[in-house]
Amino acid sequence: MTAIGRPLESVEINGREFQCVGDAAGTRDLGGYSNEYQSNGNPNTGRMIMTPKGWSVPSQGLEIDDAIGDQEYIQSYADSGAKNIDFVFNYGQGVSYQGTGGLVDTLEFDPMTGTMPTAFMGPGKLTKL
Repeated sequence: MTAIGRPLESVEINGREFQCVGDAAGTRDLGGYSNEYQSNGNPNTGRMIMTPKGWSVPSQGLEIDDAIGDQEYIQSYADSGAKNIDFVFNYGQGVSYQGTGGLVDTLEFDPMTGTMPTAFMGPGKLTKL
């Protein structure tokens, strides 16, 4: 079966849905562990170093509507330093992931395009819904 790629369609931030720009991939890191192999003094032996990491959805552009205060809504969560925001990432065709975390990086609205790049991170792992 051939896999069909598609961008992230929308993000829900504590229940409020934002449409995603179509040219942003919506890459995701489910979280868990990153592994690194380290050799010992004897090159025939080594060990696996497992480092825990949280989940992330970096560099995602969201459509922002000034008339309904979208930028202020998102910025209020960033200003509060909240790290327990509920996110749902909708990839279409019934594929969605849920995670709890926070907004990271700079939130700069571009009024010319009506979009704002955002990045999301949190502890633990994203869960497929």
